[in-house]
Amino acid sequence: MPKLKQIEFLGIEFTPPCRDELPSLARKNSRWQGSTEIPEMEKSEKRRNLSEGYRRGWMLQNTSLYLKIEQNPLFNEAYEKAQGVDVFSILPKQRMFNLFLMITEGLLGLENQNIIEFGSYKGGTAIFFSVLLNRLSPNSKVFALDTFEGIPTSDSALDLHKKGDFADCSRKILEQRCSELGITNLMIIQGKFQDTFMQVKNMTESFGLVHIDCDTYSSVSFAQEAVWPNLCTGAYLVYDDADSSSCLGATQAMEEMIISHRIHCEQAWPHFVFRKESQNVMKSLTNGIFNDILQNRRQTRLFKTDPVSKDILDSILLQMHGAPSVGNCKPWRIVEIKSPQSLLLLKENYFSANKITKSFLPKGKVSAYNNLNLEGFLSAPIQLSVFTETKPSAGFRQGWATFPDALKHSTISAIHTLWLAAINENLGFAWNSTFYAKKMEEQFARSGTWEFTAHVSIGFPAEKLLRPRHEITGFQEDQKLERYEV
Repeated sequence: MPKLKQIEFLGIEFTPPCRDELPSLARKNSRWQGSTEIPEMEKSEKRRNLSEGYRRGWMLQNTSLYLKIEQNPLFNEAYEKAQGVDVFSILPKQRMFNLFLMITEGLLGLENQNIIEFGSYKGGTAIFFSVLLNRLSPNSKVFALDTFEGIPTSDSALDLHKKGDFADCSRKILEQRCSELGITNLMIIQGKFQDTFMQVKNMTESFGLVHIDCDTYSSVSFAQEAVWPNLCTGAYLVYDDADSSSCLGATQAMEEMIISHRIHCEQAWPHFVFRKESQNVMKSLTNGIFNDILQNRRQTRLFKTDPVSKDILDSILLQMHGAPSVGNCKPWRIVEIKSPQSLLLLKENYFSANKITKSFLPKGKVSAYNNLNLEGFLSAPIQLSVFTETKPSAGFRQGWATFPDALKHSTISAIHTLWLAAINENLGFAWNSTFYAKKMEEQFARSGTWEFTAHVSIGFPAEKLLRPRHEITGFQEDQKLERYEV
């Protein structure tokens, strides 16, 4: 039997809880032993660094590492400032130890050190982050997101916490505390995450650490999916509530993140911690996922009656809005058709236009056309009419002054992005064009400069097709790719 390795960290020797295959955790030149240099992160394309996870978690739990941290002046300064009278952190101290290790021993080795916190409550943890970054990475920012009015919504089937819980906090008091401490690197963002994240996204390119501390399924689900594309390589995704007995909704959201992104945790105690992979690893691991999404890119004409939650709709629309556009003007405009009167107008427009379409069909194709069940889109719970602003104020006419169709092309690209995002949520998607465009503009457009581009219907599918319905019904066979050289 091979001899177990003896590891030294912060002057403490211990035997790791596995055999020789565990990478060495030794940090002979650690800042904890007097060095002023930050130990460089191990250069790896792996999604996670198990040695780092064991070093933080196992040693915090089973050795006197926490005593060393408690003696560190920087930790004490940050912790004391984070624990005021009206502004404080409710995190257990071992979690503060863990966050301290992530920041001082890992975050500083990343290309971006910005921190974002979803769910700041009293603001103590955000101040803790801010004090550390002010000392270690003065140009970096901390973004603290919260309603500061309590939990905005919850699902009684999943969440124990209810709407209005944790309402005993105040943005004004937190701002006053920051002013007293001279903290200038903390950006306090008030509002629902769905309403404020785009504001934060426009303020920074990426994040090096995400602290998700928002208790309920919908909030955790939105936060993790919204921030994931904006993490730098190696960034830390840290869950505070996913292991809490009162937050099974948060646990389920994290489980869905694991499944959808095929990630594994780097650390399981005192936090669940995940890492953002490098682009090379991302490519190899997501090729299969992406191919699955493309294979499922089929028009849905049979929908279940189950409603689509507002949080899911907000999430996929946010992903749609991230699509590229000419001049970055984002010319798409979305109108959700909801009222009975508007739905009736939509239905009348479709059936009127459908008669014209049928009049062009050869007799031998009418039966196959009817079997396409195109009107099935009307049963979907989400109906979105998408328009193109033909005279956008943004973009300074770059790219479309001489080629106006580029605006509609941008909208079409965004619609396709929405389609892929919907598939990723296991939603069905119908892209409809059998309408009188002018009627759509007259009835639903909010401006005379909007041009109808498409109508899309979204809901949970009651069918799954492996081939296009046009091929299955015999209406239209597949076409070969045509390529030319000049």
